[in-house]
Amino acid sequence: MIRTGRSGIDASSDKGMAPVGRRAASPSEIRNIFSQNLRILCKSRGSVSEVCRAIGVNRTQFSRYLAGDAFPRPDLLLRLCDYFEVDANILIRPVALPEEASQDILASTLSQYAKLLPGTEYPYG
Repeated sequence: MIRTGRSGIDASSDKGMAPVGRRAASPSEIRNIFSQNLRILCKSRGSVSEVCRAIGVNRTQFSRYLAGDAFPRPDLLLRLCDYFEVDANILIRPVALPEEASQDILASTLSQYAKLLPGTEYPYG
């Protein structure tokens, strides 16, 4: 069944739909993921106040982002991405990796470190 909104536009179009096999995250889920990832990134930068000063946002509003109560405007999201040197996907998507990916990353990292140590080899990289 095709539904149309007040504008007469087909609401069942592919635009904005989740990929096949994956449901779209709700706004509250996106805010929660964003707040978790933002907290992780803030830990690497010292104080939250320092981050707020650097990106030009009020500390109270930033606390709402950290709590998952609000989501930043697009211009502020861009400033956050620039400040932390990350893509927006890093902020709004879960960062947990599947087990296979974690093992691949671990093996690659260990292999690179082994190359730095004379006489050491790691067989999986």
